[in-house]
Amino acid sequence: MREISLGPFSRLLLPVVASFVLGLAEPTLAKPKVKVAVATKQKFERKVVYAARLEPHRRVRQQSLFQGKVKKHLVEPGAKVRRGQAIMTLERLTLGQDFSGYTVKSHISGRINDIFLDPGMEFATGAELFEILDLSKLVANFGISDKDRDTVEQGNVAVAFGEGFEVAGKVERLGFAADPATGLFPLEAHFPPQAPLRAGQFVKIQVGTRSFEGVTIPRLSVVQKFGKPHVFVVKKPGAVELRELQLGPDLGSMVGITGGIAEGEAFVLEASENLQDGVEVDVEDSGEQRRGRRG
Repeated sequence: MREISLGPFSRLLLPVVASFVLGLAEPTLAKPKVKVAVATKQKFERKVVYAARLEPHRRVRQQSLFQGKVKKHLVEPGAKVRRGQAIMTLERLTLGQDFSGYTVKSHISGRINDIFLDPGMEFATGAELFEILDLSKLVANFGISDKDRDTVEQGNVAVAFGEGFEVAGKVERLGFAADPATGLFPLEAHFPPQAPLRAGQFVKIQVGTRSFEGVTIPRLSVVQKFGKPHVFVVKKPGAVELRELQLGPDLGSMVGITGGIAEGEAFVLEASENLQDGVEVDVEDSGEQRRGRRG
């Protein structure tokens, strides 16, 4: 093999070229850019609100006890009736094919919602004759989540509301076991039958208040690591520390913190890429350091 001889100039140039090539091979990595906020103590109060449809206290459909024919209506749909009031007269079909008169009376007080048979129509035993709505109270049945279950108690005031109105009622029933199909806890609230509430109406209902006073951070700043909630705390002179959190109540877009970060500590609000514990970061200057934001 022939040896290559380098001249004096080449020997001087070789270290410079090598240094340039190595510099290209090992570029300086840019630090992840982050936006930070400062953990602050705040007082939050969030209404526990669900939506539900109002229903009558009871729906009663009265049935015929025999075979026969409708003779006459004594009231019309929409009429208010009292318990024991005559609603219609029937002609009862006997064994001798003769019809004998019979008056059907209401089992409850309420309002006639519908009459299913017209005069002259024949019917069989067990046929539905009419429906009465018991409107002595309006009832809302719906489910609440496990995070709200501890904030609601049986007997709490419930408020049905909409545009321009609020009507107070009461939580009459609250389940202690979640519905296996939905995972929600059944709740029943009763309201007085006062305007503008009406059966069949869809309303929002407040059944409690979730409150918290302490350190809060945006929910989006919480990262799941090793199956537990964490946050990246910014330590001087610009490295982040992965810190496990003890979470308090869910406050919508914010979350209460009971441990893991103290008031006044800076934490990562947004990052340009995924972070790791101990990595150095470039904190973006937003003109002024932002405080933890309310949701």
